[in-house]
Amino acid sequence: MTPCTLYGRLPEHYGLSHILELSQKAAGTHLEQLGLSGKAEEMGLAWMIIRIHGEILRPLQDELKISTWPMESKRGFLPRYCEMHDSEGNLCLKMTTLWVLADATTRTLRMDEPILVPNMARGDELPPARSLPKKTLPQLGAFTVTDDQIDENGHMNNCQYATLAQPYFPVDTLHQFTVDYRAEILPHAHGELWGAWEDDAFFFCGTCEEKEHFRMKLTFHKEVQA
Repeated sequence: MTPCTLYGRLPEHYGLSHILELSQKAAGTHLEQLGLSGKAEEMGLAWMIIRIHGEILRPLQDELKISTWPMESKRGFLPRYCEMHDSEGNLCLKMTTLWVLADATTRTLRMDEPILVPNMARGDELPPARSLPKKTLPQLGAFTVTDDQIDENGHMNNCQYATLAQPYFPVDTLHQFTVDYRAEILPHAHGELWGAWEDDAFFFCGTCEEKEHFRMKLTFHKEVQA
């Protein structure tokens, strides 16, 4: 069993959602390589991401080498690690995503690890982030989920949450990011966006019908101020 490696490029004017898309593509490719692609669907289950935590160490330019591998699962929670290197071999990004399996119909979590994914941890991975605390934030705007934001699980794709946040922060100075998915956002849902700066961090969340669906913490280099 070996990690998955593939190559990709970001668009000239990329955002956090494009970075997450590359990571998501790598994870899907690795499931195929492990012979686990489609296994969840056959069992009436769905893979879902509940948290993402990453650090951008260098500008993400040129062709990127994307590597990903699963780490040790615990009580149904499966961490997956991702690294991105530039064409000169420099480490540009490290990221851990936390996955769970849920019943595709009831959306309840399966904690008994019905699909065994091999542990490939090497011991120096970025650990998964803890859940972000709730913040009282001013409203920034609103959103409506469009059909092209929906993925195969029938809800808004995890990358699209970052798309909602991108107009409110400078991507080119982003250093660390944590996305905490609290509840699914379904097709054609209408919601509100909330956010505020605290020193070098931007806190952002989204609600639908007064229920909080996601939280984000985005940390920037010190020269970026509110």
